[in-house]
Amino acid sequence: MIARKLAKVAPDEDPAHVAGAIAIFATETIKRSANNLMEARAYLDGLKNGIDGLLKNAFSEEAEKKRD
Repeated sequence: MIARKLAKVAPDEDPAHVAGAIAIFATETIKRSANNLMEARAYLDGLKNGIDGLLKNAFSEEAEKKRD
């Protein structure tokens, strides 16, 4: 839902700037949720794994082409 809203308000923005804004938003969200740095890093690890899965899905066709 948030991603769709962001795509509507910033369709022509540099993807690096959008990614930076998302990282800042994620940092602030984790900061509000975590009680200490170790807990914050656990949230970050989960987020990293989630992003990795999304990237694998986004580039799955490219990976299949390389295997063929």
